Amino acid sequence: MPHRLFLKFWLLPPTINILMVVLGVLIIKRHFKTGLLLCLSGAASLWLLSTPYFANQILLGLETNKAIKPAELLSTLALSEHRARTAIVILGSGHNSFAPEFGLPQPDNSVVERLNYGAFLHRQTALPILLSGGSSNIDGEVHAEILADFMQSQLAISPRWIEGRSLTTMQNARFSAEILLPINIDRVVLVSQSSHMRRAKQLFERAGFEVVAAPTKVANAYMSTSVINFLPTAIALKRSRAVIHEYFGLLWYAVSPIAD
Repeated sequence: MPHRLFLKFWLLPPTINILMVVLGVLIIKRHFKTGLLLCLSGAASLWLLSTPYFANQILLGLETNKAIKPAELLSTLALSEHRARTAIVILGSGHNSFAPEFGLPQPDNSVVERLNYGAFLHRQTALPILLSGGSSNIDGEVHAEILADFMQSQLAISPRWIEGRSLTTMQNARFSAEILLPINIDRVVLVSQSSHMRRAKQLFERAGFEVVAAPTKVANAYMSTSVINFLPTAIALKRSRAVIHEYFGLLWYAVSPIAD
Protein backbone atom coordinates (compact mmCIF):
# COMPACT_ATOMS: atom_id res chain seq x y z
CA MET A 1 0.00 0.00 0.00
CA PRO A 2 2.77 2.59 0.75
CA HIS A 3 4.16 2.17 -2.77
CA ARG A 4 0.77 3.13 -4.20
CA LEU A 5 0.63 6.30 -2.14
CA PHE A 6 4.19 7.12 -3.23
CA LEU A 7 3.38 6.68 -6.92
CA LYS A 8 0.12 8.62 -6.62
CA PHE A 9 1.93 11.55 -5.04
CA TRP A 10 4.65 11.81 -7.68
CA LEU A 11 2.82 10.80 -10.87
CA LEU A 12 -0.48 12.65 -10.51
CA PRO A 13 -1.17 16.37 -10.90
CA PRO A 14 -0.31 18.85 -9.64
CA THR A 15 2.94 17.29 -8.34
CA ILE A 16 4.11 15.96 -11.71
CA ASN A 17 3.46 19.33 -13.38
CA ILE A 18 5.34 21.24 -10.69
CA LEU A 19 8.24 18.79 -10.94
CA MET A 20 8.46 19.45 -14.67
CA VAL A 21 8.73 23.18 -14.05
CA VAL A 22 11.29 22.75 -11.25
CA LEU A 23 13.42 20.42 -13.35
CA GLY A 24 13.24 22.83 -16.25
CA VAL A 25 14.44 25.72 -14.09
CA LEU A 26 17.33 23.61 -12.78
CA ILE A 27 18.67 22.66 -16.20
CA ILE A 28 17.72 25.68 -18.28
CA LYS A 29 21.19 27.27 -18.06
CA ARG A 30 22.96 24.18 -19.43
CA HIS A 31 20.17 22.86 -21.66
CA PHE A 32 18.14 25.91 -22.60
CA LYS A 33 15.72 24.33 -25.09
CA THR A 34 15.00 21.28 -22.95
CA GLY A 35 14.63 23.35 -19.80
CA LEU A 36 12.32 25.84 -21.49
CA LEU A 37 10.23 23.00 -22.94
CA LEU A 38 9.86 21.40 -19.52
CA CYS A 39 8.85 24.70 -17.92
CA LEU A 40 6.28 25.50 -20.59
CA SER A 41 4.93 21.94 -20.69
CA GLY A 42 4.56 21.78 -16.91
CA ALA A 43 2.81 25.15 -16.69
CA ALA A 44 0.59 24.58 -19.72
CA SER A 45 -0.48 21.08 -18.68
CA LEU A 46 -1.30 22.30 -15.15
CA TRP A 47 -3.44 25.07 -16.62
CA LEU A 48 -5.27 22.71 -18.95
CA LEU A 49 -5.94 20.11 -16.25
CA SER A 50 -7.31 22.88 -14.03
CA THR A 51 -9.91 24.06 -16.53
CA PRO A 52 -13.49 22.74 -16.33
CA TYR A 53 -13.67 22.19 -20.09
CA PHE A 54 -10.57 20.01 -20.35
CA ALA A 55 -11.36 18.09 -17.14
CA ASN A 56 -14.82 17.35 -18.55
CA GLN A 57 -13.40 16.23 -21.91
CA ILE A 58 -10.98 13.69 -20.44
CA LEU A 59 -13.78 12.38 -18.23
CA LEU A 60 -15.93 11.90 -21.33
CA GLY A 61 -13.11 9.83 -22.80
CA LEU A 62 -13.00 7.61 -19.73
CA GLU A 63 -16.72 7.02 -19.29
CA THR A 64 -18.23 3.86 -20.71
CA ASN A 65 -21.46 4.03 -18.68
CA LYS A 66 -23.85 6.97 -18.63
CA ALA A 67 -26.29 7.84 -15.87
CA ILE A 68 -29.05 5.26 -15.52
CA LYS A 69 -32.57 6.66 -15.37
CA PRO A 70 -34.90 5.28 -12.67
CA ALA A 71 -37.33 3.97 -15.29
CA GLU A 72 -34.51 2.09 -17.01
CA LEU A 73 -33.40 0.54 -13.74
CA LEU A 74 -36.94 -0.51 -12.86
CA SER A 75 -37.34 -2.14 -16.26
CA THR A 76 -34.20 -4.22 -15.70
CA LEU A 77 -35.68 -5.45 -12.41
CA ALA A 78 -39.11 -6.29 -13.81
CA LEU A 79 -38.60 -10.02 -13.43
CA SER A 80 -38.96 -11.19 -9.83
CA GLU A 81 -35.96 -13.49 -10.11
CA HIS A 82 -33.81 -10.51 -11.09
CA ARG A 83 -34.95 -8.53 -8.08
CA ALA A 84 -34.38 -11.42 -5.70
CA ARG A 85 -30.76 -11.79 -6.74
CA THR A 86 -29.90 -8.09 -6.90
CA ALA A 87 -28.43 -5.66 -4.37
CA ILE A 88 -27.22 -2.07 -4.46
CA VAL A 89 -23.50 -1.80 -3.69
CA ILE A 90 -22.21 1.65 -2.73
CA LEU A 91 -18.43 1.96 -2.82
CA GLY A 92 -16.71 4.02 -0.16
CA SER A 93 -14.32 6.84 -0.92
CA GLY A 94 -13.13 8.78 2.11
CA HIS A 95 -14.19 10.40 5.35
CA ASN A 96 -13.19 13.20 7.68
CA SER A 97 -12.01 11.82 10.99
CA PHE A 98 -11.99 15.32 12.51
CA ALA A 99 -15.48 16.81 12.29
CA PRO A 100 -15.97 18.58 15.64
CA GLU A 101 -19.14 20.31 14.50
CA PHE A 102 -20.79 16.88 14.30
CA GLY A 103 -18.89 15.26 17.14
CA LEU A 104 -18.08 12.19 15.07
CA PRO A 105 -16.42 11.31 11.73
CA GLN A 106 -18.29 12.28 8.57
CA PRO A 107 -18.17 11.07 4.95
CA ASP A 108 -16.38 13.41 2.57
CA ASN A 109 -18.21 15.13 -0.26
CA SER A 110 -17.48 12.52 -2.91
CA VAL A 111 -18.92 9.65 -0.92
CA VAL A 112 -21.92 11.72 0.22
CA GLU A 113 -22.80 12.01 -3.47
CA ARG A 114 -22.67 8.22 -3.74
CA LEU A 115 -24.74 7.74 -0.59
CA ASN A 116 -27.41 10.18 -1.73
CA TYR A 117 -27.66 8.48 -5.10
CA GLY A 118 -27.67 5.01 -3.57
CA ALA A 119 -30.46 6.12 -1.23
CA PHE A 120 -32.42 7.47 -4.19
CA LEU A 121 -32.07 4.14 -6.03
CA HIS A 122 -33.07 2.24 -2.89
CA ARG A 123 -36.27 4.28 -2.57
CA GLN A 124 -37.06 3.66 -6.23
CA THR A 125 -36.43 -0.09 -6.13
CA ALA A 126 -36.53 -1.24 -2.45
CA LEU A 127 -33.33 -3.20 -3.15
CA PRO A 128 -31.08 -3.92 -0.13
CA ILE A 129 -27.85 -1.96 0.22
CA LEU A 130 -24.29 -3.12 0.85
CA LEU A 131 -21.73 -0.50 1.90
CA SER A 132 -18.12 -1.36 1.06
CA GLY A 133 -15.00 0.29 2.42
CA GLY A 134 -12.37 -0.27 5.07
CA SER A 135 -9.88 2.24 6.40
CA SER A 136 -6.12 2.39 6.62
CA ASN A 137 -5.92 5.31 9.04
CA ILE A 138 -4.20 4.96 12.39
CA ASP A 139 -7.42 5.51 14.33
CA GLY A 140 -8.79 2.20 13.07
CA GLU A 141 -12.09 3.74 11.98
CA VAL A 142 -14.11 1.47 9.70
CA HIS A 143 -15.13 3.55 6.71
CA ALA A 144 -18.27 1.57 5.87
CA GLU A 145 -19.53 1.90 9.45
CA ILE A 146 -19.17 5.68 9.25
CA LEU A 147 -21.15 5.62 6.01
CA ALA A 148 -23.81 3.44 7.63
CA ASP A 149 -24.16 5.89 10.53
CA PHE A 150 -24.59 8.74 8.04
CA MET A 151 -27.23 6.86 6.04
CA GLN A 152 -29.19 6.01 9.15
CA SER A 153 -29.03 9.45 10.76
CA GLN A 154 -29.27 11.69 7.69
CA LEU A 155 -31.07 9.60 5.09
CA ALA A 156 -33.20 7.35 7.33
CA ILE A 157 -31.97 4.23 5.52
CA SER A 158 -30.26 1.22 7.08
CA PRO A 159 -27.91 -0.79 4.88
CA ARG A 160 -28.40 -4.55 4.93
CA TRP A 161 -24.69 -5.39 4.87
CA ILE A 162 -21.47 -3.61 5.87
CA GLU A 163 -18.18 -4.69 4.30
CA GLY A 164 -15.45 -2.99 6.29
CA ARG A 165 -12.21 -4.74 5.28
CA SER A 166 -11.46 -3.49 1.78
CA LEU A 167 -8.71 -0.97 1.08
CA THR A 168 -8.76 -1.11 -2.74
CA THR A 169 -11.39 -1.40 -5.44
CA MET A 170 -10.33 -4.97 -6.11
CA GLN A 171 -10.92 -5.76 -2.44
CA ASN A 172 -14.29 -3.98 -2.61
CA ALA A 173 -15.27 -6.50 -5.28
CA ARG A 174 -13.69 -9.54 -3.63
CA PHE A 175 -15.09 -8.99 -0.15
CA SER A 176 -18.52 -7.99 -1.47
CA ALA A 177 -18.55 -11.26 -3.39
CA GLU A 178 -17.76 -13.17 -0.19
CA ILE A 179 -20.88 -11.66 1.40
CA LEU A 180 -23.34 -11.73 -1.49
CA LEU A 181 -22.55 -14.69 -3.73
CA PRO A 182 -23.11 -17.34 -1.01
CA ILE A 183 -26.66 -16.03 -0.53
CA ASN A 184 -27.39 -16.14 -4.28
CA ILE A 185 -27.06 -12.42 -4.94
CA ASP A 186 -24.98 -12.28 -8.10
CA ARG A 187 -26.27 -9.05 -9.62
CA VAL A 188 -25.35 -5.62 -8.27
CA VAL A 189 -26.39 -2.08 -8.98
CA LEU A 190 -22.96 -0.52 -8.53
CA VAL A 191 -22.79 3.07 -7.28
CA SER A 192 -19.68 5.20 -7.64
CA GLN A 193 -18.50 8.33 -9.43
CA SER A 194 -18.46 8.00 -13.22
CA SER A 195 -14.69 8.53 -13.25
CA HIS A 196 -14.31 5.37 -11.13
CA MET A 197 -17.04 3.25 -12.70
CA ARG A 198 -15.15 1.77 -15.62
CA ARG A 199 -12.53 0.13 -13.42
CA ALA A 200 -14.96 -0.76 -10.64
CA LYS A 201 -17.34 -2.47 -13.06
CA GLN A 202 -14.52 -4.55 -14.54
CA LEU A 203 -13.39 -5.72 -11.12
CA PHE A 204 -16.89 -6.60 -9.89
CA GLU A 205 -17.52 -8.57 -13.07
CA ARG A 206 -14.24 -10.36 -12.53
CA ALA A 207 -15.41 -11.21 -8.99
CA GLY A 208 -18.45 -13.02 -10.42
CA PHE A 209 -21.17 -10.37 -10.54
CA GLU A 210 -23.47 -9.18 -13.26
CA VAL A 211 -23.16 -5.42 -12.94
CA VAL A 212 -25.69 -2.67 -13.58
CA ALA A 213 -23.54 0.46 -13.56
CA ALA A 214 -25.10 3.39 -11.70
CA PRO A 215 -22.56 6.21 -11.97
CA THR A 216 -22.94 9.64 -10.44
CA LYS A 217 -21.16 12.92 -11.32
CA VAL A 218 -21.19 12.08 -15.02
CA ALA A 219 -19.52 14.32 -17.59
CA ASN A 220 -21.45 17.03 -19.40
CA ALA A 221 -21.59 16.00 -23.06
CA TYR A 222 -22.72 19.51 -24.02
CA MET A 223 -20.35 21.71 -22.01
CA SER A 224 -20.00 25.09 -23.67
CA THR A 225 -16.73 26.55 -24.90
CA SER A 226 -17.29 29.86 -23.16
CA VAL A 227 -14.26 31.60 -21.67
CA ILE A 228 -15.31 30.79 -18.11
CA ASN A 229 -14.84 27.07 -18.76
CA PHE A 230 -11.20 27.68 -19.66
CA LEU A 231 -10.37 29.45 -16.41
CA PRO A 232 -8.57 27.22 -13.88
CA THR A 233 -10.36 26.00 -10.76
CA ALA A 234 -9.36 23.67 -7.93
CA ILE A 235 -12.47 21.54 -8.52
CA ALA A 236 -11.53 20.94 -12.16
CA LEU A 237 -7.99 19.99 -11.18
CA LYS A 238 -9.37 17.52 -8.65
CA ARG A 239 -11.57 15.95 -11.34
CA SER A 240 -8.65 15.73 -13.78
CA ARG A 241 -6.53 14.10 -11.09
CA ALA A 242 -9.27 11.52 -10.44
CA VAL A 243 -9.54 10.69 -14.16
CA ILE A 244 -5.77 10.31 -14.60
CA HIS A 245 -5.68 8.14 -11.47
CA GLU A 246 -8.28 5.86 -13.07
CA TYR A 247 -6.29 5.55 -16.27
CA PHE A 248 -3.27 4.49 -14.22
CA GLY A 249 -5.49 2.03 -12.35
CA LEU A 250 -6.82 0.50 -15.58
CA LEU A 251 -3.27 0.16 -16.87
CA TRP A 252 -2.11 -1.42 -13.62
CA TYR A 253 -4.81 -4.06 -13.60
CA ALA A 254 -4.32 -4.71 -17.32
CA VAL A 255 -0.61 -5.52 -16.94
CA SER A 256 -1.00 -7.19 -13.55
CA PRO A 257 -4.40 -8.97 -13.47
CA ILE A 258 -3.91 -10.37 -9.98
CA ALA A 259 -2.65 -7.09 -8.53
CA ASP A 260 -4.13 -6.11 -5.19
